Amino acid sequence: SARPWIGGGNRNLTLTGNTFNGDRPLRIWDPDADVSGVSGNTYQSADAAAVLDGTLNADQTRGVVDGLSRYVGDGYVWIRNGSTLTVTPGVRIEKPNSSYYIHVYEGSTLNATDVTFASTVNSSSDYVMLLYDDQSGGSNGTLTNVTFEASAAGSEPVLEIETGTNVTINGGTVLNLQLENASPTVTGVTFADADPIYAYHASGLSGFSGNTFVDPNAVIHVSGTINSDTTWGIVDGVNRYVLNGDVTVADGATLTIAPGVEVHTPSTSYDINIYGTLLADGVTFSGDATDIDVQNGGDADISNSALPWVGVGNGNLTLTGNTFNGDRPLRI
Repeated sequence: SARPWIGGGNRNLTLTGNTFNGDRPLRIWDPDADVSGVSGNTYQSADAAAVLDGTLNADQTRGVVDGLSRYVGDGYVWIRNGSTLTVTPGVRIEKPNSSYYIHVYEGSTLNATDVTFASTVNSSSDYVMLLYDDQSGGSNGTLTNVTFEASAAGSEPVLEIETGTNVTINGGTVLNLQLENASPTVTGVTFADADPIYAYHASGLSGFSGNTFVDPNAVIHVSGTINSDTTWGIVDGVNRYVLNGDVTVADGATLTIAPGVEVHTPSTSYDINIYGTLLADGVTFSGDATDIDVQNGGDADISNSALPWVGVGNGNLTLTGNTFNGDRPLRI
């Protein structure tokens, strides 16, 4: 028979010998649906793709279905209840609107190999496409040779990884990686954007190695409250950290900034507040807006560094061998 499309929920689909003349011939409203019985059909549209959304509650594999390698989102995909979604090589998953994303949580897992996650959103803004969440047991996943691709309008698909997750990225291309108190293992990845990493709060980058940053001026954006020991170091040649908001080192936490790192403050609205400990040796603090405040019992030991000025309230400040380039270097 000829029809524009057919949809399936949590059921087994057996479709053979049909002709589909619509551009979304297969609509999977429940990722738990079994589509292994879909074969030998004809798809007349050159833009033919399967629609994928809904909630996954049990282990499932999504691959090329009857020659259809494209999956286009409609609403969302939630991977939950400890389930695992495995996406196999050759698949392309497209984000068609700002609200669509894949959400992994409740101890669940998403693994993908040789897969493309593409934004087709007609916007210059960036939106989350794949979220590994810490909600209700965290999430897990391995992304191998996965490509994140931007739309023609410039909208980038964001990969977001939160605390309580266990995520490994091997190879592939990432445009916008956002970390929320997360410390993933990232190796052999090509970061293709000038602003490829947003490391919020106490996110760790020690698991990064062997990666390539295409833009020679690539930076790492930082902001938020650091409530556990954190190091800002040179990440595969990238040494510039740019404040994207206030940075606060909480009581009991230590922020260590490694030699050769530049910390840039682009706005007078952003401060570095020290209630815990700051250790900085051989660091360049740049930007006329740089504001380092040691407050309320905090400790800062800054040595062999360049900075415009530093302020101290009810805290401890040790300065050794530094160069001050501001006209009011010490503010007490």
